[in-house]
Amino acid sequence: MAVLTGLDPFAGVHPLSRSTAVLSAQALDLPQPDQLCGPFAAQVALHGVGLPGVPSLGDLARAAGTRVWPHDEPAARPPGEASRVDGWDGLPRAGSLDESGTDAASLAAGVERATAGEVAVVGVTGPWTSASVASLLTAVRDAPFPTGVVANLRTGPISGGLWHVGHFVVLWGLDPVAGQVAVADSYTSLGLAGRYLADLDDVAAALPDRGVLLLVRTTEADAASTLVMSGGLETGLWGT
Repeated sequence: MAVLTGLDPFAGVHPLSRSTAVLSAQALDLPQPDQLCGPFAAQVALHGVGLPGVPSLGDLARAAGTRVWPHDEPAARPPGEASRVDGWDGLPRAGSLDESGTDAASLAAGVERATAGEVAVVGVTGPWTSASVASLLTAVRDAPFPTGVVANLRTGPISGGLWHVGHFVVLWGLDPVAGQVAVADSYTSLGLAGRYLADLDDVAAALPDRGVLLLVRTTEADAASTLVMSGGLETGLWGT
C-alpha cells in the first residue's frame, strides 16, 4: 500500500466509470460487517454500473449465500480494526472460519440474482502482471459502457505483510504515471477512510489464483468478455 502524501494523493488518478457514485457508496457504511467483504465490494461497485437502484448489502449477501462464522477472529481484520456483526441478520452460520464468507462464483451469481438479471459478472483470471492489470483498467476506463470493478486479492502484498487473508475490494482508478491502482476498501483504518493507492506490482502479486470481477449491464456482457480477451487475459471464475 503506497504512502499517501500531498494535498491530493489521488490527483494523478484516471477514474473509472461513475467513480464519484462508487466512492460515495463506499463511504456510507464503513467499516464492513465481519466476513462480508464480498457483498460489501459488490454493493459499492454496482454504483459504477448505473442501475436506477442498487440492492442492499443484506440482499446481496443472502443472494450470494454468504455464511458467517459466529466467533470473533481479529486476524481476519486489519490490525486494530474493531469487529462489526450488525449485518449478519438472516445469514446462515458456517461450520468453521475457512467456510465463512463468499467465494467468487457465489458472489457473481448473487449479484446477478439480486439485480434480477440486469447485471452480468465477467470474471477475469489473468495472467497477472503489472502491465496486464494496467491494461485491463485502461480498457475498462475507455470502454463505451459503465463497469464496476471488484478485485479478489490476497492482502499480504498490498498490506506490506501486516495482514494475510483473501479479501474483496473495489478498484476505481489508475494512475498510469505513478504506476498505482486506486482502491476503495471496506475498512476505515486503511489509507484515507478506506481509500488508498496500491503499486501495480503489488496488485499483480496479490491476484494469482484469484482475479477480478467486471460488473456490467447484461446487454454488455459479450462486449466486456471481448474487452478482456482482446487484452490477452482469460475469462472465468476461481475458487476460494
